[in-house]
Amino acid sequence: MKKFQIRSWEGVLPDGKKTQESLVSVLSYIISVSANNLPNGMEQFRFLRRMAEAFDNAEKTKTLELEDKDHTLLKDLLEKNIPPRWALSKDIAGVVEEFMSL
Repeated sequence: MKKFQIRSWEGVLPDGKKTQESLVSVLSYIISVSANNLPNGMEQFRFLRRMAEAFDNAEKTKTLELEDKDHTLLKDLLEKNIPPRWALSKDIAGVVEEFMSL
């Protein structure tokens, strides 16, 4: 089991509106852009369901808890799908580096 403390920061949307961002929002985005590339089937369905539950719990408890296999799959999705421009944000870069290091 891997546990991550959820930090949040203020982000700005393309339309100029301010928003709260966190590791959960980063991982949610990565899952949404890569979900179409995951094969269909119950294993992927269950993975996405576990992620939805873990993210909901993390929003409430400020701690993201992941099984080792889910953490490994999310790391793989991040490695393949992270937008390079995110490196320009110290907040995003920090949470991504922390997530990838465990």
